Amino acid sequence: MVKAISFHRWVRIEDVPDYLLLGWIALPTLQGTPHGEWSVHCAWLCGCPMVEPIQALRTIAIYDAISREHAEGEAQLLDDLSALILRATGGENG
Repeated sequence: MVKAISFHRWVRIEDVPDYLLLGWIALPTLQGTPHGEWSVHCAWLCGCPMVEPIQALRTIAIYDAISREHAEGEAQLLDDLSALILRATGGENG
């Protein structure tokens, strides 16, 4: 018995045809929801290696880079806030 692995993506509407051409299937999960106005739930339901369109991989890389920048900025903000709180409460050399 072969165990099937599935992958899922929320795909921008304009990218859905590229996914369908590669063998992904579109599911009605997001229909009638606010997210369904701009994306479609696509699934890869195959035991074979998953493939994605090149532009989707570029978009994922861009979002990953933005997420890393945001996380770094968020960490810096938390450090700055901690320092302000320590100074305000006299916790760091008055």
